[in-house]
Amino acid sequence: MEIETLLTPLIKPFVYFVIFSIFVAVIKSAWFKGKLGEFKVNLLLKLFLNKAQYHLIKNVTLPTFDESGQHSGTTQVDHIVVSAFGVFVIETKHFKGWIFGSEFQKQWTQQIYKHKSRFQNPLLQNYKHCKTIENLLGLDGTDKQDKTKRLIKSLVVFTGSAEFKTELPTNVCYDSKLIKTIKGFKTQLLDAQQVAKIIEQIESGRLKRGFVTDKQHAEHVKVLVKDSQSRGGKRDSQRVTQRVTSSGKHDRQGGLKRGSRVGSEVVRSEIARETSAQD
Repeated sequence: MEIETLLTPLIKPFVYFVIFSIFVAVIKSAWFKGKLGEFKVNLLLKLFLNKAQYHLIKNVTLPTFDESGQHSGTTQVDHIVVSAFGVFVIETKHFKGWIFGSEFQKQWTQQIYKHKSRFQNPLLQNYKHCKTIENLLGLDGTDKQDKTKRLIKSLVVFTGSAEFKTELPTNVCYDSKLIKTIKGFKTQLLDAQQVAKIIEQIESGRLKRGFVTDKQHAEHVKVLVKDSQSRGGKRDSQRVTQRVTSSGKHDRQGGLKRGSRVGSEVVRSEIARETSAQD
């Protein structure tokens, strides 16, 4: 009885401590930060884009297929905005600190004080998303030469307090510039019927939203990442670097200069294929 009497007053504070510890762990997790960034972008798109002109589709999980047409897994897109001015495929990154990276580098660097860490180039990650949507819509890619008439438009938006210390790559923006960037595309590419058809194709082609779909996608990513690591990431990186060198001149950050248009398309395709296992 004496032990119970002593422990009873301690149980309630202990439970509160456990709950608080779990709460702190969750809000500090990469998962929560990612969801926070997606929520912010979702709010911006809903509040500041005319719903009559821009149709938002969020958290879209799509099946992917290999070159032979066989099902190869899934890919998950944060936000898709369908409008008469194009289909905007948006990848959200919630980061803080300094960011270093160029358009065609396989990995970018995040620096927080003296700590540095690398992460996959989100442009290459979103390239796979765009290709999947392109295949879903049955596009042949003939619109790629003229950027103003390119139907599928890739956008990577950084939320949080991240600051680029290298030149901001093309198709990358901060959340404060997201709406302005989208509205900056003024060339009409689709009529109302075509917009409605694309929305229907995406909605019917997406996998059913829910825990099961998210879990299957997460397991698929784990398998691909493990397989990629087992093949030796360093050797793959060296081969990519050699191909980049042979395709065009380098700038100081290791990316291609903008004049190397033909080589850059080859490099984009090669790197995207090797890094697709990260999504």
